[in-house]
Amino acid sequence: MKDPILHMGIADCLPDNHPLAWEGVICEKCEAVVHAMPNETMQPWVESGSGNFCFDCFYEEHENDKLDIFRWALEE
Repeated sequence: MKDPILHMGIADCLPDNHPLAWEGVICEKCEAVVHAMPNETMQPWVESGSGNFCFDCFYEEHENDKLDIFRWALEE
């Protein structure tokens, strides 16, 4: 089990060997585009065991005290 990964877009892309590097990714909650092809981070987002969320939606889940480490953990 490992922690969720925050993608900030400082480098503006994921490593080329990342499984989502060449995929379009939307937020599971608000459906905002967080990562687009070809390998471009559109806004800060969190990759988790419960799916991919824009930072705002992930933060909202945390503020509502719904953050469960087992729910959000990524499998190794």
